[in-house]
Amino acid sequence: MGMAHTLTQSAFFRPKNFSKKLKNLYYSGHNTIPGIGLPMCLIGAELVYKHLVDDRSSGPIKGELKTEKELQGHQVMDIVPYLYLIALIVSIMGLGLLDFKHDLALKRYPLPTLLSVGIAVVVFLIWDLVGIYFGIFFRGDAPHLTGITLAPELPLEEVFFLILLSYNALLAYQFFAKRVSK
Repeated sequence: MGMAHTLTQSAFFRPKNFSKKLKNLYYSGHNTIPGIGLPMCLIGAELVYKHLVDDRSSGPIKGELKTEKELQGHQVMDIVPYLYLIALIVSIMGLGLLDFKHDLALKRYPLPTLLSVGIAVVVFLIWDLVGIYFGIFFRGDAPHLTGITLAPELPLEEVFFLILLSYNALLAYQFFAKRVSK
């Protein structure tokens, strides 16, 4: 079966992707860093490859991707770095509209809602920083990010994503709690 997707078995709590007993034995897959799911397993394979070629960079493996210079002249590229941030902000605003329409959290309990979301975001940011410190999380060269970082390997978009994630979880809980109580 393997490891569970729980706090004590996630990210840097998972076993390392190399053997402590046998030199040059590396692991990749859902039971090792960084975790479960196809994207995480692929990142795990990437980390193993980087160990093998002694690549200590924090970004993804450099491949046959076009450089920014090669993409210059395409008008559409000017807005691409902001699309993800815009999508996150629009999504948070959409949650706010749903929240107010169904009287779930912010309108009814403004201070507890802001504190709950704020505390969750801080906890997740600490989690991210620990993962960055251990080399598990990294930003890479993503064309959909603004390039604005709050710390090394911590993009601005992460804060908005964590707000969206925390606010969405709170609203889902409030929605189902309201439905059950009827």
